[in-house]
Amino acid sequence: MSSVAGGMGHPGAALYAITKASVDCAIRQLALEYASKGIRVLSIAPGIIDTPAINNVAHAMERYGDVSDVAKVIAFLCSERASFMTDRRYNAAKLAG
Repeated sequence: MSSVAGGMGHPGAALYAITKASVDCAIRQLALEYASKGIRVLSIAPGIIDTPAINNVAHAMERYGDVSDVAKVIAFLCSERASFMTDRRYNAAKLAG
């Protein structure tokens, strides 16, 4: 699981952003390593999910995501329709809508 924070910075969240950027880098590298074996490597960046931890964070879509939004993206990426996809981080907020 990645995060949109891996591609952008936020004050006070350096370690979180660094770890998520590392996940993104690992996804790219693992996808390259295993593509010849037919193994796809993908990650999901859920965006802002409606939990008590969000503290009224502003969101461009004017609503927060929920677990069903993330589940839809996971189901798609595991399906035959996504069989040609690898080496990407997918933003669940953009795909689930």
